[in-house]
Amino acid sequence: MNKLITLISLSICLVSTIPNSFAQKFDQTNVKASFITRFINFTRWPQSQNSTSSSQFNICIAGNDPYSDILKHYPKKGIHGRALHVERLNIDMDKTIAIARLVKQCHVLVVLFDDLEKNNQLLSLVAKFPVLTISENTTSREQLSMINMVNKNEAIAFSINREKATLAGIEFSSRLLKHADKIVGGGQ
Repeated sequence: MNKLITLISLSICLVSTIPNSFAQKFDQTNVKASFITRFINFTRWPQSQNSTSSSQFNICIAGNDPYSDILKHYPKKGIHGRALHVERLNIDMDKTIAIARLVKQCHVLVVLFDDLEKNNQLLSLVAKFPVLTISENTTSREQLSMINMVNKNEAIAFSINREKATLAGIEFSSRLLKHADKIVGGGQ
């Protein structure tokens, strides 16, 4: 019994000493994963993309991947009535044709490389594909993804690049546009 009480006390002490930054990062990761699914619900793809992989909805992640494990726990029929499938892509930027084949299976491509040049290279390569592209914390002058999530005043905000979306045949609902912090290529 004493061992059990000691174990419980130790567990409480360990949990209470978890750094606040870890808890904040965990919360931000969950919020951003939730944003990704919300973006999908307010996005319309061209008819050609809607017919591909009709039994599942594919979210692909390139680069760092904090979201796969979280997104796998979302309801299986929660995205436009389709089973949610999350796939981590291993991308070799020197193999353009292979990248095209990989990305064409995606409805959403989340690009999270540490290297901004690599992010921009991949986003430029897939710019005309009917795939919703999402990035994070882009600091470059030109936002190459359709949606960019940023940390702003201890909250998550996002900007939308309508020009990039239009180029790929993707449309956003007015409800999503209304909540964007910034819109490129169109008025707010």
